Amino acid sequence: MAARELVVRGAPEEVVYRAALALRRLGARIVRYDTGEASLEARAGRRLLPQVVRVRARPEGEAATRVVIDTDRRDWRALVRQLAAELETAEWR
Repeated sequence: MAARELVVRGAPEEVVYRAALALRRLGARIVRYDTGEASLEARAGRRLLPQVVRVRARPEGEAATRVVIDTDRRDWRALVRQLAAELETAEWR
């Protein structure tokens, strides 16, 4: 299992929503979205490997969130890096 943790700005619910948008842009299909637990699960679309991506978010201090992005396979490291980069650098409104 490949996993990456990072801390980004925003509330957990907002960060999971941003992750869902980014994954959809990458061609993934969101199969589970839980706002109460600030988590989601997505399956890759045709453009990506047919595997699962999971995102969990937890508060980390004031106005920040710790995000854990994990997948079922190591060959998804590039996707995890791309999603992490979008969450760290994108401006959302």
